[in-house]
Amino acid sequence: VILQECCSEEVNNDFFYQQLANTYGNMSVATMIQRELIFGEAAFGFPLTTPVRPNLAQHFVGIVPSPGAVYLVLNTYTPASILSAVSGAWVLLCFVLASALLAGTLIWLVENHDRKRSMFSHDFFYGIYDGFWFSMVTMTSVGFGDITPRSRLGKFVVLLWMVVGTISLALFTATITTSLTTSTLNVDTQLRGAKVSVVAQSEASKLAILNGATVAVEAPNAAEAIKAVLNGSCEGVIMDQLVAGDLM
Repeated sequence: VILQECCSEEVNNDFFYQQLANTYGNMSVATMIQRELIFGEAAFGFPLTTPVRPNLAQHFVGIVPSPGAVYLVLNTYTPASILSAVSGAWVLLCFVLASALLAGTLIWLVENHDRKRSMFSHDFFYGIYDGFWFSMVTMTSVGFGDITPRSRLGKFVVLLWMVVGTISLALFTATITTSLTTSTLNVDTQLRGAKVSVVAQSEASKLAILNGATVAVEAPNAAEAIKAVLNGSCEGVIMDQLVAGDLM
């Protein structure tokens, strides 16, 4: 953004990085920028991620203050976490199933008064099964239409069940979602002893060492540092919060 505002919309970082690489060879971006500042003809350079000893003609100008570094870890839902979330909501699941069974039984009893028009089975067990099937389909908003209430009282009971069933299912879904979110937030994110990736010669690298982390990957840029986490080379990545926000 700074390059485009100061120079031209056609200017991009890759062009300048390629020019630096042609001059200084296979070095990190931070090192090439520093060398260009000291030995080259550059008037200013950014970003500076490592200390530079300025001469009398150089000074630092802060553009955007950094809010600090962040530690990012990769977390995915595993079968164990999903099972734990469902088992944590088993009481509510039993309540939903029991409510559906009760509603289905009530609907069957109401509809079975008029056996000629009723679409439910007249047999007790098969009728209860039909009622339970109908209440579950109605609660989940599937609505196959194979069984429908015919009487006015039956339609009124179904109308009440639509409201109660929707709320019950929403509570059950919210409980599982909350449980999964909680398990995600409880991931161990301690730096000490963790294998992390950092941008080479950055402040994040120093921060990792100071906190007892093992620097498993020193990437040339932030994007490569994140890739190291995605391919399983390390547990997390430490980088500047502004850079992380731009890449996420």
